[in-house]
Amino acid sequence: MTSNGSGDKPGGRIGLWYGAALVLIGVSAAIVGLLATRADTAPVMKQEAAILTGQGKGLSAAVQQMAVNYSSGASAVAPLPLPVGVHDYDAALTYAVETRLQTGNASESDRRRPFEDLVLNYPEKLKEIRAHELRFASMGDIGVRRDNEVMAYFGETTARVSPLARSGLKTLPEPHALQAFLDAAEQGAERDPENGYFPAMKAMGLFCNYNDAEALKVLHIAAQCKHWDDYSWAEAESRWRCMSRKPGANSLARTMVLASILFPHFARLRAVGRLADMIAAQKETSGKRLEGLQIRQDTLALGRNMRQHSRSLIGGLVGISISNLAYSHPDKVLYAGLDNLAMQKLDTFQKNTVRLEVYRKFAVSLGHPEAAKAAENEVQAGYSYRSLSESTAANLHDPFGGQKMRDINRHWIVASLGLANGVWLLLLALTCAVLVGLRADKSAASSMTLGIFVTVAIIVTLGAHWGVEMTNIDRALVKLTNTMAMLSGNSTSSTESGFSQFRNSPAFVQGATLVGSLIAPLLVLCLAGAARLLSGKGSGYTVVRGTCGLAAVAAVCVTAFCYTAVQNTAQLEVEQHVRLDRMLQHEGRYRAELLHVKYPE
Repeated sequence: MTSNGSGDKPGGRIGLWYGAALVLIGVSAAIVGLLATRADTAPVMKQEAAILTGQGKGLSAAVQQMAVNYSSGASAVAPLPLPVGVHDYDAALTYAVETRLQTGNASESDRRRPFEDLVLNYPEKLKEIRAHELRFASMGDIGVRRDNEVMAYFGETTARVSPLARSGLKTLPEPHALQAFLDAAEQGAERDPENGYFPAMKAMGLFCNYNDAEALKVLHIAAQCKHWDDYSWAEAESRWRCMSRKPGANSLARTMVLASILFPHFARLRAVGRLADMIAAQKETSGKRLEGLQIRQDTLALGRNMRQHSRSLIGGLVGISISNLAYSHPDKVLYAGLDNLAMQKLDTFQKNTVRLEVYRKFAVSLGHPEAAKAAENEVQAGYSYRSLSESTAANLHDPFGGQKMRDINRHWIVASLGLANGVWLLLLALTCAVLVGLRADKSAASSMTLGIFVTVAIIVTLGAHWGVEMTNIDRALVKLTNTMAMLSGNSTSSTESGFSQFRNSPAFVQGATLVGSLIAPLLVLCLAGAARLLSGKGSGYTVVRGTCGLAAVAAVCVTAFCYTAVQNTAQLEVEQHVRLDRMLQHEGRYRAELLHVKYPE
């Protein structure tokens, strides 16, 4: 074919614009290459690629695990042995925890089996494994279920009295399950003698079996310990190390892992404090006032130890609650002359003031003013500690803060959209540049090539997982935020709108992913085709020529935007991991550092 000046026909001059398009394509490729090789953005690009290609199971695993942990209950399944060939403690512990959570209504011995296998394979981790075993055992038959007894003694009422409680029969655990629980607590205490967690859990088991005298002795041992660690954060760290080896595991997945850690033992330990309060009151009214005071001092010391040393914020708050029980109901003089009705009209601060004054008089009358002083100090420390948990300034930097996690999630989505569109635009421009360089004729070759390109892009995009993954994470974040709001009493009931339900449907998510990931290249094709049609030159070759230039320009713009989006995402990732690392060391002290205040010792 002959050349013409316009360059619209095959064989015509392609001119400077073609060279400029090649330069722009090179610039776009350089931007993507820079993102893939820079130390700060390379991990984000790697995770994006893993999620886009369906290899990123980190997010799915985190969401699924959270769904399992927060579900109302799981059906019983046969416990599985430790996988053959697993020689990694983090993977083995993760497997054991997941198996334990899925055993449903299985016997306690079957539930305990995964941890027994762990002890056999990793004896050097015995104290940590026993701590996990005790914590999860409190989800089952082991626990102080004597609230009706306590409420009846103090004249409290409840509308949830069980038939078994009304019958007067005792709720006892299976003997072999209880013995295994006590043995695990003793083994942990032998390896970690200064840790109050193990004797406190043993006392819980003894109270559960109505062996109150022995339980009080063990509670006194727990009160003398100088440290507290339930190893729950150790489980979170192990599970994250295991997950971090998989593609696509980012800070959101790590945050969800931490959010899914269960603390069933805290409610059981608080029940221990309530029962100790009742037993102390019983001893005091029977004339054994010093023995009652000793029980109260032990309870206070246990709560103080939890508040000071628990790595989780909720552990410290439960410790404060247990400490408050220590000075309740001394000598069974309930509220210094106030009846229950009058007491309920007071706010929390006023109630504590009244109870503390009664306890002070009680301790001084026995010649132990130091007990009253210890209670007063713990009350003040409790107020300071609660201020850490309620501070708005600290919540802004809280790794579990719903707004902060949603910001990270949005940045991931924006970066994913930018990356997907930038890559497709770059490939589209490159494809068109090759066709122009080959001087494709007026046959259907050019149109077929563009059609094949679009078809492949749609198929690959439909197979991408990041849209669904990020939406699942966002749903989990909303669920977590709502759950935390309900626990704090700030929730408001609302009916989900029809549009919200539609928006959360899988079909809508896939459609939004498809359109969002291809909107830029499809828009370029539409503009190129419309321009050529309006100019009266609508051959496939002329559309390819127009698309080449438009796609090259758009590719530079989108990849430049993608560069900023990925860089911001990488920065947020680093910040979130730093927050999580500091929180895992000690959540209470981390929040005190944020507020620039002294941590209440």
